[in-house]
Amino acid sequence: MVNQEAILIIILVFCRIGGCFMVLPGISSERIPMQARVFFALAVSIAIAPLVMAQIQPVVQPNAETMLYYILTETMIGLLLGFFVRIFFLALEFGAIAAANFVGYGSVFAHAIESSESTTPLAMIVTLPATALFFILDLHILILDLLQRSYTMFPPVQPFDFEPTLRALTTTLGAAFRLAMQVGAPLIVFSLSINLLLGFLNKMVPQIPIYFVSTPFLLLGGLLVFYFLVGAMLLNFHATLMSYILEFMGRG
Repeated sequence: MVNQEAILIIILVFCRIGGCFMVLPGISSERIPMQARVFFALAVSIAIAPLVMAQIQPVVQPNAETMLYYILTETMIGLLLGFFVRIFFLALEFGAIAAANFVGYGSVFAHAIESSESTTPLAMIVTLPATALFFILDLHILILDLLQRSYTMFPPVQPFDFEPTLRALTTTLGAAFRLAMQVGAPLIVFSLSINLLLGFLNKMVPQIPIYFVSTPFLLLGGLLVFYFLVGAMLLNFHATLMSYILEFMGRG
């Protein structure tokens, strides 16, 4: 028979797991029904609860005010852990949108896969395989392992320390947007090079309407560059993300 203490432990684990899943790429998508996400988070919480019971049991108290504090703290920790991974996907989308604007695809809009916001088709072509590879390469398994290890890195019995968390957030932002520049760099360099050459051509032969020549060339050339390099971009993205998750897990 399940006692009150076991139920409270599962609730606290669910707060951290559910907070992470609320912002985790793929799982937090609006395309997945809310009931399915809740039941998945609950199933993972029940599976992880026996493994972290020793860390959670000292803070389980019948006092409502104390439990409310731990519920809020655990949810915030889960949101931070999920957001650390989410930053990389936001940076990837940002780099893809910037590259699309440079090669002339920024004026075309399409619906994003994970949300109802509008995005460029080039960014959608990048983010959809990136989300699929996140599960194909078993990175979600690493996230589940990270959630279990997080009870060693952020034990419930200790007060939440904001200073190292902000430092980790700053480091993650720098790494994510550096990776975004690497992903969008081929198309950006191609666009700048072609525009520079066409600018010189326009100065030498002003009679030629360069705009009507440059636009189709940029569109076709950018599409060819993207076609040949998109595989390497996505593999580099996921290799960097995997190394970051493993490094973050090593802190525990």
